[in-house]
Amino acid sequence: MKINHRTEVVAPPVVIINRELSIEFKNHITFIKGSLESTKLVVEKILFDTDVNPIEEMLSIPQKQMSSKFLKTGEEKLLSTRNGAKMSVMNVSLIEPSCQVDQIKLKIWTMNKNNGKTSSSYVLVKYCNNVTKRNGLKKRMKLQLWAFQKGENLCFALVKV
Repeated sequence: MKINHRTEVVAPPVVIINRELSIEFKNHITFIKGSLESTKLVVEKILFDTDVNPIEEMLSIPQKQMSSKFLKTGEEKLLSTRNGAKMSVMNVSLIEPSCQVDQIKLKIWTMNKNNGKTSSSYVLVKYCNNVTKRNGLKKRMKLQLWAFQKGENLCFALVKV
């Protein structure tokens, strides 16, 4: 991670090694009745402190680093609405690197920058600490996040690279 002259954190470039989901994860998606045809790589990223910090309890998906769009129009609209003072969330299934399936939540997180602009990230929240502990996730590890559909439901697969 570098800090530029304006003290903004600049993410290191990520070179995507493999754009093919492993047979193990494909088999697991099929086993839980997910659609292999809908599978797409969302992001390949190196984990930051905030991704593994128990206080934060989230995994960020920076929109600028995304390989492809993964939300349907209705899902985007839902996540961009508010539920009172809070942004709306979606319940999603996650296949962990250990192949355990867990229920977590997806939401949009908008951050104000020093230059007056904002940036948005999708974040996986709720139970992320359990996922981090069970799978030995650490700062600087490289992961891929894949999206797929199970019926009308959005699901993810988190893969260690």
